Amino acid sequence: MPATVLEELGEQLRQAREARGLSIEDAERATRIRARYLYALEDAELDVLPTPVQLRGFLRNYSQFLGLDPEQSIRLLDATLDSPRKSFWRSLFRPSPPAPESQTSSAGYTTPATNPPSPTLAQGHLSASRRLGRFLTLEVLIVFIMLVGVIGVFAWGGSKLSESIFSQREITITPEVLGPTATPTLLGRITFTPTKPPPLVSFSDVQLSLVVEQRSFVRVTVDGVLDFEGILTPDERLDYSGAQLLEVTTANGAGIRVVFNQRDEGFMGGFGEVVTWIFTPNSKSTATLAAETPTP
Repeated sequence: MPATVLEELGEQLRQAREARGLSIEDAERATRIRARYLYALEDAELDVLPTPVQLRGFLRNYSQFLGLDPEQSIRLLDATLDSPRKSFWRSLFRPSPPAPESQTSSAGYTTPATNPPSPTLAQGHLSASRRLGRFLTLEVLIVFIMLVGVIGVFAWGGSKLSESIFSQREITITPEVLGPTATPTLLGRITFTPTKPPPLVSFSDVQLSLVVEQRSFVRVTVDGVLDFEGILTPDERLDYSGAQLLEVTTANGAGIRVVFNQRDEGFMGGFGEVVTWIFTPNSKSTATLAAETPTP
């Protein structure tokens, strides 16, 4: 019956294709299914198809392309494929009937026994071994091996996990050091030799640079002449050169850095401190504030 159903299904596919005036090559280009698989569907040669999944997919797409009901085609295919499978399981668990024994009459004729005797123990073992042989196929053996492997992996992983959870870690006791300890270093063995600072260079004029670090009020007098008076903001810089005398007053000593004759003299004072520095070609001094204090 299954072969007849498959042949009828293949004949329906062939008739639908021919009714549309299409060749196998035309159907191959339209469905992107290889021609040999289309021939196999129409000729009911299911062994040519690679896998059952591809068989169902090819049949569904080909039926839909030809205007047939794809679900009806799949149901016929499933009914065909399920029949051998069901018969296999029925035959596996169905008890084997005992073979009838013949009886010899007094006239020398052999006649079959009307009531066959019950099977012997050997016959029962033989039937069971036959059923077991039908059950232990290659597919069943592969599935059994895979199942055993999965169970083994889970058992091994569970044992490792339990060991890591319940195992006690060794506690390392670190001795506490009481009081400072002297650790010899390489620098302690190095002998430092003091060197004299470089001699001051004699200048014939006054060279001065004011670098503004903070917002500050500044007044600059060069050789007795007022050159600048106002507010300076950070990142500004003033450069001066005087012949004999240069005087700088600021209302924020921490905001002005002084470079005098190419030497960094640092900040003029503290934050918000009013300071006046007087520079000659080779000296620097701090002036005493007058009664009037510059205001920003």
